[in-house]
Parts: sequence; C-alpha cells; structure tokens
Amino acid sequence: MTSIPASGESADVAAETAARAKALDDAKLQQIVSLLEAALERPDGITAKTMLDQLRPKLVEARPHRRPHLRRSLCEPFEDMLVNGVTSGHLVGRIPRSAIMPVWDLFIERGDQKVIGPAQANPLDKAATAAALDHFVAVMKTELAEASAFATKGRSLLLRLGGETHYLALEVMVGAVSIARQIAHLKAKLPPKPIREFNDEHLNVLAETLNEILKKSSERIATALFVVMARMAEPWKIANVLETLAMTGRFKSSAGINEFSSAALVGRLETQVQAVEALADKPLAGAPGAGKAPDKAASGAMAASLARDAGDAVQSLAGTREALEKAGSKAQLREVERARQKLREVVDAKIVDGAASAIVGAVSRQSAPLSAPPDAAAWRNAELRAVALKRSGAYAELLTLHGDVAENLKRATEGVEKAASELFTQIRRGRLQGAAREAARQHVMSNARLMEILSGPEKAEQLLMRGLEALGETL
Repeated sequence: MTSIPASGESADVAAETAARAKALDDAKLQQIVSLLEAALERPDGITAKTMLDQLRPKLVEARPHRRPHLRRSLCEPFEDMLVNGVTSGHLVGRIPRSAIMPVWDLFIERGDQKVIGPAQANPLDKAATAAALDHFVAVMKTELAEASAFATKGRSLLLRLGGETHYLALEVMVGAVSIARQIAHLKAKLPPKPIREFNDEHLNVLAETLNEILKKSSERIATALFVVMARMAEPWKIANVLETLAMTGRFKSSAGINEFSSAALVGRLETQVQAVEALADKPLAGAPGAGKAPDKAASGAMAASLARDAGDAVQSLAGTREALEKAGSKAQLREVERARQKLREVVDAKIVDGAASAIVGAVSRQSAPLSAPPDAAAWRNAELRAVALKRSGAYAELLTLHGDVAENLKRATEGVEKAASELFTQIRRGRLQGAAREAARQHVMSNARLMEILSGPEKAEQLLMRGLEALGETL
C-alpha cells in the first residue's frame, strides 16, 4: 500500500511518488487516487493535494473515478477549458485552474446555505446538485452585474478574485455552468475524446444540443463549441463540422461563431506553446541547488520530451493556420505567426543548437578506458538527444529549421562514425579477453543503437558488422 508522506517531508518526495504513479495502470491509479483523496481530509492533507496536482495530466488522460463533491460537479461543465498557470488578460475559452478556489470561496460566502448545504452533504443527489449549480449562476450573475454597474464593486470583486484574469474567467465559468445540462448531454452522447470524426448520429446530437442552447441563450453557443473542440483530435476542423450542419439544415450558425472558433483555436495554440516554453524553462534534475547528484540523462530526457510536445503544438499550429487562412482571419493569423516564432526559438535553443556536439562528445568520452562497460546514463543521454533531433526533423521545415536540423544530423552521424572507427582500431590492437572483451562488445552495440537512431537500420547494421569483425565475431 502506498503511504502519504508527512507534511514535513520535502516536495521532492511527493514529486517522485507522483512520477511513479503516472506509469501505473488504471486500476492501480484508481487505488492511489482514492488513497490521496481520503488523505485530503487530514490536517496534513497539503502533501496529498500536491501529489494530486502533480498527477493531474495523468488524471485528465485516464479519468479515474473521483470522490464526488459539489465543487467538482461545479467544475465539470468547464473542465475542458481549464489550463495550468495564469497569464494576463482575457483567455478565450480558457480558465486558469488557479481561479477555481477564489470563485468557490466567493460562492460559499455569498450563496444561500439552504441550497448549497444539501448538495454538499449528498453530492450524489442530482436534484440537489442541479439546484446548487443554478444557484451558482444566479449568485455570480448578480456579482458580475453589480461589478459592472458600480466601479467600487468592480474593483473589490477583481481584488477578491485575485486579478483581471480570474475576474474574466468567472464570466466564462458562469456561461458554462448555465448550460451544464446541455454540456453533460454532449459529453454523454458524443464519442470519447479524441474525436476523429462525427457520424450522422453524433451530428444529430450536436445539432439538437446547439439548437436547444440557441433558444435558451444564444451567446452560450460559443461555450458549447469550445467544449466540443476540446474533445476533437483536430479541433481546427470545427468549421467543417458547422458547415456540414448548416448544409443539411440541422443547425444554422449564428453571427460570431466563426470568429469565436478562430479565436478559440488561437487560444488553444497559445496554451500549447506556453506549455512547451514552461517545459523548456524547467530546471534539469540534479541542477545546482536541487540537492541531488547530477543526472547524466537529464538534458536528453528533457530534449526528447520537448521535441514530442513541440511536435504536438506544431501540428496544432499547422491545422490552425490552414483553418484561419480559409476563413481570412488576418489578425489571428498574425497571432499564429507569433506562436510559430516562439516555438522556433525554443526548438532551436533546446533541441537543435549544439545537438551534434553533445551527441559526439558523449560518444567520444565513452571510448576510454575500453575495458570498462559503457556508462549507461551517458549513452542514454546521447540517444535521447538523437531522438529529439530526429523528432524535430518532422516539423523543421514549418519552423524554418530544416537546414539546421539536417546539418546537426550530418555532423552527429559523421562524429559517431569516426568515434566507432577509432573504437574498432582499439579493439583490434587490444586483443581483449574475458570481461574486457564483453565490455568492448557492449561499446559496439551502443554505437550501433545510436547510429540506428541517427541514420536508420542499414547504417547501423554496417557499423555493427564492422565492430563484430574487429572482435573476431560474426552475427
């Protein structure tokens, strides 16, 4: 059974435990989540909360059963809009997670406990929960209306919530909760995300729900669309979905929807780019001040993760740009170009620049002493740097980095080839036996693996054959 660290233990312990949990299967994850949620009620529950926060990416992906409570029910309508971190200004279709607690505290203070209490006491009571959500909308609409009418009230609410971004996020929350039933219906009837295509049944559900929202509150159509987009594998194709609904007469898009969809796409892209930038700025394991021994594979692991996340962002960027070009959204295309430039800077600085030198340097340092086995962590770092470089090649052209990636791949391949040749010469001269011979064989295999990543199986096989020949062996 996994235990919860006491509050006095370091944040590193919680981070390491959460990292291990991320690799667990769904059943074990469910067990750990249940344990952590039970620990939240303890006086030292802050550690459990920290671990749940660190597990959030896995929780969003796996969706394990969570302990029901009113605040979670309140967040369900806009959970697809939640983003980590706080940025300034209006986040189109996005809500910082940090806004949840200030809004919740305000609701608990201003709301009627006769309505809130039953839902808190029995969160499985659907009628009580629905009444509490309706009450949330009514209370917060009043707060926003008074803030709009009276400058003093507006400043007070802004300060109470923690800034402009949280204040604006409240409006998005209210909009989503006001159509909570329709959003829940969409989530129940549409395929699980990522949705790759909508069949006729799904289109009918979408059209019926949008028409219902249109009658109730036309300005909330945009909110529903953003929820749908967040569940699509290719959200930039939302315009095609709306066009299909319009052409078949199932739903006629109203003014402003295309504009919102474009703005929401840009907003989603900005969120992805911010996540990539945050990963690039994250200190490496074993960095000065971390209190740990340096992790030899840390820079390679970071580069490989960054290359993967940057690739997802670039795919989103390409789809968004194509959709905006068709819509003629020139102003938002400029935002996309700014996002592209940011991605280019990160990929160039953290993945491409210096990649060849890092790979070749790691290989060169491993050839002496030949009698010692390869340093597994150092070789893993070189392999991960090579993986990152190769991954970046898939989107280098869009980021105008194709020449830089190609040059680094060429230099890395030539460097590994040269180091391997020197290794084979040492093997022939050394006439190695026993443990030294086995260590040399491991060096040959490590060089072949790295060459396969950089240049493919054919060159790797050629290098391996040369190494075995130097050892006096054959496949």
